Amino acid sequence: MKGLSKFFSELKATSYSCLPIYAVILVLKLFNLVQLSIQETLSFTLSTFLMIIGITLFSLGSSKAMVPIGREIGRGLTEQGNIKILLISVFAFGFLVTIAEPDLNVLASTCKGIFNKSTLIFSISLSVGLFTIFACLKVIHKLNIASILSIMYLLCFILVACCIENGKGKFIPLSFDAGGVTTGPVTVPFMMALGLGVSQVLSKRSEKDASFGFVAFSSISPVIVMLILVLFFSNTTDYIAQSGIESKVNLIFIIAEKAKSIAIIIALLFFVYLIIDRLYLKNRKEHILELLKGLIIAFLGLVIFLSVAESQYMALGEKIGKAFALLPVSLCLVVAFIIGALIVIAEPAVGVLCLQVEDITNNQVKRVPFYIALSLGVGSAVLLSFLRVYYSFSILYILAIGYGLSFIFSLFVPRVYTAISFDAGAVSSGPLTTSFILPMILGFCDTLHGSDSVLTLGFGLVAL
Repeated sequence: MKGLSKFFSELKATSYSCLPIYAVILVLKLFNLVQLSIQETLSFTLSTFLMIIGITLFSLGSSKAMVPIGREIGRGLTEQGNIKILLISVFAFGFLVTIAEPDLNVLASTCKGIFNKSTLIFSISLSVGLFTIFACLKVIHKLNIASILSIMYLLCFILVACCIENGKGKFIPLSFDAGGVTTGPVTVPFMMALGLGVSQVLSKRSEKDASFGFVAFSSISPVIVMLILVLFFSNTTDYIAQSGIESKVNLIFIIAEKAKSIAIIIALLFFVYLIIDRLYLKNRKEHILELLKGLIIAFLGLVIFLSVAESQYMALGEKIGKAFALLPVSLCLVVAFIIGALIVIAEPAVGVLCLQVEDITNNQVKRVPFYIALSLGVGSAVLLSFLRVYYSFSILYILAIGYGLSFIFSLFVPRVYTAISFDAGAVSSGPLTTSFILPMILGFCDTLHGSDSVLTLGFGLVAL
C-alpha cells in the first residue's frame, strides 16, 4: 500500500508537470495556429498519458536504485580511503552511464555524415568518464568550480576560433549541443548522488558546493571532444543536416529497440556495482534485491518515456515548427517562450536536481522559485533560438555574452550557487528538449531558410 501511495503521489506531481504542455498544444490547435487531425490529436493525447506514466516510473525507480547506487559508491569507497579504486570506479560508471544516454545516440545518428557513430559515442563517453575523475579531484582538493569551468570554457572558445580559422565554423552549434545531450535522465541521478556521497565524507558541512558540479563537468567534456573531432577528424565540410522526421513510426518497434539497448547498459551498470559491492561495500542481499527492483522500475519508465517521445513528439515538434514559420514573428516568439518555460518542468532530471538543492541548502532554495528560475531561463533560451533562426545571426554572440555574464556573476555570489547554476544548465536540456523542441526549431529553420541552413542555424538550441 505504501508503494502504491507513493506511485500515485508521484503520478500526480508528474501530471502537473506534463499537462500544461499538452494544454498549450490543444490551444494552438483550437485557434488553428497548428493543424492537427483527429487521429493526430488522439495519438498525442495517448502519448502524453504514456509519457506521464513513463516519467513517474522512472522517477520512482531512480530514487530507489540509481541515486542509492551513486551515493553508496561515492560514500563507501571514499570512507575506506581507497581513492585509487574510487577514481577507477567513477570513471567506469561515468563511461557506462554516458553510453546509456539515449540522447547521445540521437546526436550520433544526426552526425553520421560527419563522424563515425561508434567513434563519436566512445569518445564522448570516455571524456565524461575522465571528467568525472576531475570532479572527484575537485572535491578532494577543495578547488573552486568557477575557476576550473572558466579554464575549460576558455579552452572551448580557443577550439572554436581554430574551427572558424579552418573553415569548420558551421559545426560549432552542433558541438555545443553535445554538452546538453549527455546530461539526461540516466546520467544526472547517478552523477549527483555520486557527488553527494563523495562530498559527505571529504568535505565539511560548510562546503555546500562540494556535492554539485559533477553534472556540469559531464556537460563540458563532450563540447571539447566534439570541437576536437570537428577540427581534426570530421569527414566533410559539406554536410547538410537532415530534416523531415517520419511522422508514422511503429511504436512497438521503437519500444523493442529501446528496451534492448537500455537493458544492456543497465545490466552492465548493475554488474559493475555488484563487483564493487562484493569487493568493498558488502551490502546485505535484501538491499541488493531492492536496488535491482528499482532498476527494473526505472528501466520500464525510461523505455515508455523515450519510445513515446521518439515516435510521437519528434514528428509533432517538427510540424509545430513548420507552422510557426507561417505566423507573425511576435506571436511565434511568445508561444516559443511559453513552450520552453513549460517543457523544463517536465524534464525528469530537473526534479532530481531540485530535491538535492533543497536538501543541501536546508530548504533555503525552495522548489517553486527554483522551477520559476529555470522556466524563465529555458523559455528565454528557446525564444533566443527562434530569434536567431529568424534573423540568421551566429550563436557565438549569445554564447560569448551568456558565459561571460555567468562567470562575472560567479565572482559575487556564494560558491554553492555557482555550482548549482552550472548543474542546472546541464539538466534542463533533457529528452523532452531533444525530442520535441529541437525538431520544432529544425522544422522552423527548414521552412524559413531551407535544409542547407539547418546545421548552422537550427542546432544550438540545446546549448542555449
